[in-house]
Amino acid sequence: MLVTGGYGFVGSAFVSKAQTKHEVIRIARTARAGDDIVWDLTGATHPPLPESDYLVHVASLTARQSDDATSAAEYRRHNVTGTQNLFGALASLPRYVLYVSTTDVYGHDKGELITEQTTLQPQTLYARSKLEAEQVTASFCAARGIRLGIARLGPIYGPGEAAYKKAIPTFISLAVAGKTLTILGEGRAKRQYLYVDDVARALALMLDVEFDGVLNLAGATAVSIADLAQLIVELSGNATGIEQVVSERPEADVLFDTAKLSGLGFAETVPLSEGLGREIAWYRGRRDAADAHSV
Repeated sequence: MLVTGGYGFVGSAFVSKAQTKHEVIRIARTARAGDDIVWDLTGATHPPLPESDYLVHVASLTARQSDDATSAAEYRRHNVTGTQNLFGALASLPRYVLYVSTTDVYGHDKGELITEQTTLQPQTLYARSKLEAEQVTASFCAARGIRLGIARLGPIYGPGEAAYKKAIPTFISLAVAGKTLTILGEGRAKRQYLYVDDVARALALMLDVEFDGVLNLAGATAVSIADLAQLIVELSGNATGIEQVVSERPEADVLFDTAKLSGLGFAETVPLSEGLGREIAWYRGRRDAADAHSV
């Protein structure tokens, strides 16, 4: 199995799961282990890749914060051109390709339940580049008769996501530091969070059955931003609480129909409270290590 992005937040969790069944070779920008192929997907040279039964494409340039300033050209270079380069370097065709995309390609925030058939209306440069990469992958596989699974990831959380300025890592960093968590508006908007290890299990399941088509990966239970913040306060022992800031930004649920995922026999194994506890412990360990290093 060839895996891109195998050292990233989702990719590393998937590789840990996949290695129990498959011989995994990671395509990485820098050498990490003897079996890695060192190759920047956006580079000018494209060394031929070894034969493989499976190709799992996780690598992506991802928006890390709400005020992301990455250009459309940069997103396209990494997510679209990089995907084209990957396929162009294949010495032989795999029998199955798994492309890891994002539910951002839907672009809907009107509270309507989103299924795999919902109209695609990407609103960000990142989402548009991921949709174009999906289309490049689908065209490549269709022309060659390769089975293709596209996993669209919803809100994912867990240890290792600190680089992304999203709700959970932001709340946890404040709580661990003994600071007040800030919520814009009343925090009624709901999301379906899925722990990163469960994401890895879902991807491995798609691989096992060689799932053909699009699959949304999201948690089965929706939680409001306010309830999420309160849970993090309780789990962390933070005593400063939560502050609500007036916001004119409309609050809307972003909810996904997970029936198709459940139909594959998938069920979450890590409840939200447990997963948040693990991430809080990870964050504290990381902070303590940094403090010890600075002494």
